[in-house]
Amino acid sequence: MDYAKIVKKVNPVFCEGRKMFDVISFLESNNIEFKTSGKNVTSGWVELSCPFCFDPSFHLGVNLKNRLFHCWVCGVKGGANKLIKELLNINYYEAEKIIKTFDTDKEFEEAEKSSITKLEIPKEFSYELPQLHRFYLLKRNFDPEYLQNKYKIMACYQQGRFSYRVMVPVFINKKLVNFTGRDITDLQKTRYLHMHNEESVIPMKNCLYNIDSVKDKIIIVEGVTDVWRIGDGTVATLGVEYTTQQLNLLLEKELSEAYVLYDNDKAGKEKANKLANALSSFVPHVEILSIDAKDPAELYDSDVLELRKDIFKL
Repeated sequence: MDYAKIVKKVNPVFCEGRKMFDVISFLESNNIEFKTSGKNVTSGWVELSCPFCFDPSFHLGVNLKNRLFHCWVCGVKGGANKLIKELLNINYYEAEKIIKTFDTDKEFEEAEKSSITKLEIPKEFSYELPQLHRFYLLKRNFDPEYLQNKYKIMACYQQGRFSYRVMVPVFINKKLVNFTGRDITDLQKTRYLHMHNEESVIPMKNCLYNIDSVKDKIIIVEGVTDVWRIGDGTVATLGVEYTTQQLNLLLEKELSEAYVLYDNDKAGKEKANKLANALSSFVPHVEILSIDAKDPAELYDSDVLELRKDIFKL
């Protein structure tokens, strides 16, 4: 099986170190009307009329943390250069020159922090994997001992909200911030169950699973089992949707290349395109990959080896 084929290459955009584009100064200098408060305005965003769909009701938001924009009417997304190009009717090169004139050294703001600073592991979680949990992993061609050593997985057996699940810890900067549990029976209502936001240090949708293994190149997948199959340099968004906080984590890595490898279904393909477009605002090289399998967790070892050799040059 051919491990992957490129189905879309996203044009690179410009990203200059840690300097950030001063959105408000640009809008003021070009006499572009905007709002920072009031109806349709979310905290941390600046809203203006969309130049893509010509909606006059201030439904295009620019996030002041990462300078990505999103129109809540037509759905268009992207980075500062794409927006400036459309607002001023110029090309990308000219837009990038304008961005440089509005660079600021203001520090990138961190996402709002939880009041919990240390995650307490529930007493029903165990480092000993029951035979049922081991059988589930072996059935999916995973080595339980390897996963325990590398990813520190645990088990919840018959008690509590996470019963009959493999418990997967999530670390950011080597700190335990959350847990997600994978149903081993495939009979429960939800396949993955996360800790409640009030129980975690960081809500799950603000996390990227395995982010600590990333250097300058990254493969982005949907789920934790995809990460287990492909290994270091791979992160999971834990579903096809992504959040601004997840993009912030990627921005901090100052990536040179990003590859989106979502599941080979309609939702996966659609969301992969959206994520790739967002990434292209701050990653020079972005590609969307497709595989001849239902999801990356089903890849053969030989396919993974070829994939890693092509991307990470190992």
